[in-house]
Amino acid sequence: MRATAFRSLSMFSLLAALGACTLPEAGPSVAALRKTADVTLVPATRALVDALARDAAIRRTTRLENALSAIRGTGGHVHDHRLGIGDTVHVSLWIFSQGAGQEGDVSSAPGPTVTDIGTFPVASDGTITLPYVRKVRIVGLSVPRAQEVLTDAYRRLGTMQNPAVALTSGPATGASADTDGIIVTGATGHPTILPWNAGGVTMARALTTAMGDGTTVFGAQHNAAGDHADAWVSVSRNNRRIARLPMLEALEQDIPLQPGDHLIVRRDASVRITMLGGGVSHNTLLGFSESPTLVQVVAAAEGLNPNTANDREIFVLRKKGNGARPSLYSFPMNSGEGLITAQRFPVEDEDIVYIGEAPIVPVERVITAFLQLGLIAAVAR
Repeated sequence: MRATAFRSLSMFSLLAALGACTLPEAGPSVAALRKTADVTLVPATRALVDALARDAAIRRTTRLENALSAIRGTGGHVHDHRLGIGDTVHVSLWIFSQGAGQEGDVSSAPGPTVTDIGTFPVASDGTITLPYVRKVRIVGLSVPRAQEVLTDAYRRLGTMQNPAVALTSGPATGASADTDGIIVTGATGHPTILPWNAGGVTMARALTTAMGDGTTVFGAQHNAAGDHADAWVSVSRNNRRIARLPMLEALEQDIPLQPGDHLIVRRDASVRITMLGGGVSHNTLLGFSESPTLVQVVAAAEGLNPNTANDREIFVLRKKGNGARPSLYSFPMNSGEGLITAQRFPVEDEDIVYIGEAPIVPVERVITAFLQLGLIAAVAR
């Protein structure tokens, strides 16, 4: 009887002691963070967070405008595609007669008339063979210059009144395709070289051709490194990367490309954020394609640990340039106001998000830990 009473008293004493104890914290304590002299503690008020969110939106818009400007170039791009062996051209012949034709004049009807001569390949000797004028060399010429050469050839016949050739170039399929084609590769369903044509090629068309059914670009939620990264398009011109923009923007905008452009579709992270503290399930490094909000970062880290997290003590540590002291933003996420600010707060590259540990660990967690060690059973015996 005394042994039973003693075991009951010992159990009661143990539970009472456990209820007031804490387990070792993961990382620096909240008190230590607040007392750090090398940082500036900044309460994340709604007014402050709204200002930071506006600044982040302006920076994002500016980056997009700069990328579009770099791709479009200064002023309108004048296409200077050079015809190559194996390319095809479509030839139409216009004749502007002012009256009845003379004897031997093939254009006897008054007024303008057009004759669709047909489509011709550029032969291996660089020429095309046309009715009346036979072989004319056009390899290496631009489309406007080739039109002039063919018009001169028909004019020299002396049998037509004011002839003029209209020339259109089909997709480059010959030697010029290798240098003028648009290369689309990377994380696409169907990497391809899209032939250039005289009408130009837009980025949306090139990407749509290379996406296949779109599952490679839009289906995956994470890249190979596990980052929460959306698809981006990197544009290289003359062996130099000139711009990088989100895939959705690339598809929605009417962006003209230039001959020989390279498009590389990537799913990489440009924003790296470190998650630390006893309030998360595990410390980790997260990657995003654009600056996420604090709520998005916490969600990507599988949320707060329900057993250990102190939702009143959540911090974002941000370094400053020019030797300024880092800022330590604090968020009490146990209130509606805290959730609103966390939903708006833009987390930047190299920020550290720290989830504090509760000052008193719930007794249930302590009991569970000791049960796993077999200590309660040992006391009960």
